[in-house]
Amino acid sequence: MNPSKTTKPFWSFQYRGPITGANRLVDIHEDKLISAMAVFNTQAKTSGFDTPIRATRRAGRPYVFTFQGRYDVPRLVSNG
Repeated sequence: MNPSKTTKPFWSFQYRGPITGANRLVDIHEDKLISAMAVFNTQAKTSGFDTPIRATRRAGRPYVFTFQGRYDVPRLVSNG
């Protein structure tokens, strides 16, 4: 999949910021959840702290997963 040709992000990650606790959103263009989570864990603005995460697939049939922390097992919440 070529991210430059998509109109919507493939995965959206919602998480709480480390200092203020405010809700944050980051979009990641990866095919699989595990790959998107790896990118999320290595980006400077989203790494270095533990937070609950909600991952939403934004292409095709929507899937929603939650994590209690960045190294937790994903739990399926909704599959469209």
